[in-house]
Amino acid sequence: MKVITQKLEVKKQVVQKAGWQLVQQQNYNSANRKPEKTEQSKLVLEAYSRALLKELQERKKSNPNSPGLNEDVKAFNNGLHNSLIPPDANDWLAYLKIYNEENKVVNRLVVVLILSNNEHTEKFWNQRVKKYQRAAEKVFVFGVFSDSEETNTHKELLKENGLRVVTMKKISTLLNSIKEQSKAK
Repeated sequence: MKVITQKLEVKKQVVQKAGWQLVQQQNYNSANRKPEKTEQSKLVLEAYSRALLKELQERKKSNPNSPGLNEDVKAFNNGLHNSLIPPDANDWLAYLKIYNEENKVVNRLVVVLILSNNEHTEKFWNQRVKKYQRAAEKVFVFGVFSDSEETNTHKELLKENGLRVVTMKKISTLLNSIKEQSKAK
């Protein structure tokens, strides 16, 4: 699948079919310099932090004396988890705002979409795994492939490292499933 066709299909799947918002991969250069933290990085860090905080609160509630809990809370409060999210993240990102009864944003579902093309080698995927492996512990990170055959080429590497796979045509189905599982409105 050609890059322009991929971009159009991702937009169609994410925005039109699933109704999510989309942050596109950016081309940075001397006229468009990469910021210290990309928009994608900020959204992934927000989602990761929220998931980690929820996990710590649940641990504290269910077993306040669990080993390492106080150290983990202290590390969270000191922001040590911030270094786990790549500040230069620049892959496609789908997100959905979740509102409360007062119509205020209380949460965001975040899904990183790493688009593949036939030119992406094992080296490319190893770099992405290294970049997103820790984030994938708490945030959805998917390698997006044009078809099942291409998916099978890299599936094991991604799955072994906590990343997931999806074909281009099933992105909207995936996002709707994530939305349903989270009980988002």
